[in-house]
Amino acid sequence: MNFRYLLLLILIGTGLAACGGDEPSETSGEPTTETSNEIVVTDTELEGNPFRMEWDTPYGVPPFAEIDDSHYMPAIKKG
Repeated sequence: MNFRYLLLLILIGTGLAACGGDEPSETSGEPTTETSNEIVVTDTELEGNPFRMEWDTPYGVPPFAEIDDSHYMPAIKKG
């Protein structure tokens, strides 16, 4: 029975330690810096990307034969 309580205390302690963040507290006196979450995509990355073109296909579906794997990430970043 004591083993169960010890195991429970260890699990609770581990869970509480894992929940603690690395964020500085407001009372620590340390200055915090804001980072920009803006993603920048240049026009050269999007040049020739089929996702940026008008599709003249039946029902407006993308031209899948023209799309490469390298076209996805710049289009997603821009979107």
